[in-house]
Amino acid sequence: MTIRHLEIFLRVAETKSMSTAAKELFISQPTVSGSIAELEREYNVRLFERLNKRLYITEAGEKLRIYAGKMLNLQNEIQRQMSSAEDTTPVRIGATVTIGTSLLPGYISRIKETNILVSIDNTQNIRQGILNNTLDMGLVEGRITDEDVKAIPFMKDEMMMICRKDYKYAGKETISLSEINGEPMILREENSGTRMVIDEAYERAGVKLNVLWNCNNTQTILNAVEAGIGISILSPKLLKRYTELTAVPIRDSYIERDFQLVLHKDKFIGRKMHKIINLITNM
Repeated sequence: MTIRHLEIFLRVAETKSMSTAAKELFISQPTVSGSIAELEREYNVRLFERLNKRLYITEAGEKLRIYAGKMLNLQNEIQRQMSSAEDTTPVRIGATVTIGTSLLPGYISRIKETNILVSIDNTQNIRQGILNNTLDMGLVEGRITDEDVKAIPFMKDEMMMICRKDYKYAGKETISLSEINGEPMILREENSGTRMVIDEAYERAGVKLNVLWNCNNTQTILNAVEAGIGISILSPKLLKRYTELTAVPIRDSYIERDFQLVLHKDKFIGRKMHKIINLITNM
């Protein structure tokens, strides 16, 4: 078995077609089928079922797909690290919107390192980037439970009701979810880390959400709240530039989440990564 065998196998598993895999890899179809046959002989298993001219991956094939993906990710990381000195290798950081907006600029200004690449995305896409090695580390507010991902909590964040300062409940010291029951809500998209925490809080309180907008852009949510379209539940850390908005704590269902630094459990932590991790987790 070689790395090339695994690359071919993974492409067949992804495309469910040996001819398509051959075209994408710029090799002949007999080479593809021969590589799959060699793997099946080596492990004495069937990796694909061939039914009605279609390929269906077997249980053994699914197991190999997991291990092959890990081996190729490790191979890619070796090539990336060995192709240049560590000091010139960029550190690729993914951050969710809240952290990327309110915290990450301050972290980067303190790190005083060049060659840091930042991408802002949701928790699940950052999780995938950690697993497939397109990101070196992530800063997320959502939960990641993969056994291959190490999560280090570094800050607590309480989410509050966000509204205009002239909203009828804006002057209250605290608010309950039942008091804003039925109010039009503008929230992050379903399955985002922020939304999952909100949904769980509403379920615990036995209150039904009235969601007017689902949005994957926090700035758009705040702009809509500022325009008087509805209210939201977000981190008050996002309000620095919104002078017309205010945050009111929610008293009956404390909505709190951990900000976490996440990385692959097998990730090599070099000097620059170690410096970044220490700065974030010890602030």
